[in-house]
Amino acid sequence: MAQSLKCFCRWVCLAVVGLGLSPAVQAQHVYELDYRRIADGVNLKYLFQVNPQTYPALAFRLRLSTLERALSLEGSTLEILAAAAPISMRLDRFGSAAVPISAALYDENPPVRITVPAKVSLQLGVEVRLKRHDVDGVAVAQLEQGRRQYQAAMREAGWWVARLAPRLQRVVIRMPAGPVAACKLEPAATEASCVSDAKGECRLRLADLSSSPAGRVGCLQGVEAVLLEAE
Repeated sequence: MAQSLKCFCRWVCLAVVGLGLSPAVQAQHVYELDYRRIADGVNLKYLFQVNPQTYPALAFRLRLSTLERALSLEGSTLEILAAAAPISMRLDRFGSAAVPISAALYDENPPVRITVPAKVSLQLGVEVRLKRHDVDGVAVAQLEQGRRQYQAAMREAGWWVARLAPRLQRVVIRMPAGPVAACKLEPAATEASCVSDAKGECRLRLADLSSSPAGRVGCLQGVEAVLLEAE
């Protein structure tokens, strides 16, 4: 999922659709596909078979990324042109959005438009996020709960889905971009710690946190999101 579920979710490449955009938005590009192509491409359709109560602590979000790493997708838009009403959302600075996971939308298969600031090669994946975390960190118990709920969801989706889905082995903590910030395990049963990169992300192995099941990962910056991913 994005890099989070490398085997379980395939990449989908989008083709540019030339629209006669006005000079004010000439630099923008619009990509068109349909809901079913997204759901099939990143295997969201298997979650249709899973009761959301199986994974109440988790959110599966669509993630767009570009091969041009310097280009930010923040503020780009994704619109699902559903018959009942269009569903419009803005991508965050990591290119993710809370796209509905819906069997009804899959059956309807409405067009989807993605508007980005420049002509780029886009790839689609899925992120696994915790719905709740502290403003300055996350409890180890929450991470373990999220990992177990993910495993339960994959099992409910089907035995072969569970077999092919990669194991979530790392936590990704997202903080504001800018000055380097550190996160570390508290209390320090081990020296598990990480430092944020230029995008504000730092990563820790879940195995390095297992020695403190009642502990937490504390950060020196505000935490924007917590993800679980495969190595």
